[in-house]
Amino acid sequence: MRPRLALFDIDLTMVKTGGAGLRAMARAFREFTGHAGEVAMIRPDGKTDPLIVPELFAANGQTYAPEDYEPFMLLYLKHLDDEQRTQTDWTLMPGVRDLVARLAASPAWRLGLVTGNDERGARLKLAPFGLNSHFPVGGFASDSALRHELIPIAIRRASEHYKVSFSPADVLVLGDSQKDVFAAQRAGVRVLAVAAGLTSAEDLRAAAPTALVSDLSDVEGVIGLMERMLS
Repeated sequence: MRPRLALFDIDLTMVKTGGAGLRAMARAFREFTGHAGEVAMIRPDGKTDPLIVPELFAANGQTYAPEDYEPFMLLYLKHLDDEQRTQTDWTLMPGVRDLVARLAASPAWRLGLVTGNDERGARLKLAPFGLNSHFPVGGFASDSALRHELIPIAIRRASEHYKVSFSPADVLVLGDSQKDVFAAQRAGVRVLAVAAGLTSAEDLRAAAPTALVSDLSDVEGVIGLMERMLS
């Protein structure tokens, strides 16, 4: 049987960091600008880092230029790494470890990432749980600020890495936000919405995903659903 490709979002689909990303951005903002960074008004779910950073600057009344992005990100990654090493509230979302292990061991599936994180931040978030080896490729915010562009990038990289010519009909995205759903729809792939994050099941349902689950804890049920979605 031709293998299928499952592309996972990270934040609140697989990993819960207890707000570490925004705390790291606030610390980076203070170091970069010399001003306190208020992040309470920033809702990051589904957004890419290149869109969140200028939003953070604007919300705090600071001028932002595109050339600020990389030096700011280096500070952010430093503080995110510090969060990862010092905080104890980083956890995997329900069912994720077993689901990923089952899919990774199956000849029917190949795995990748589609995330609004810069790849360096994505790898930091997965590292404490030993998941990076299961996700050798992906589409990241370091590739594009536009989330729908990340899916074709991930498909191309997965095709090259796994030596399988994946078409959109072979691909399933798993994500927790409306932006995940809309990006998958625009890319022409199926999407399993996971109502375990900040977006309610009602709002996710309104975005018309291919299927919707409350979380990934029913591993057998989720795998069966994924198989039916691509059958």
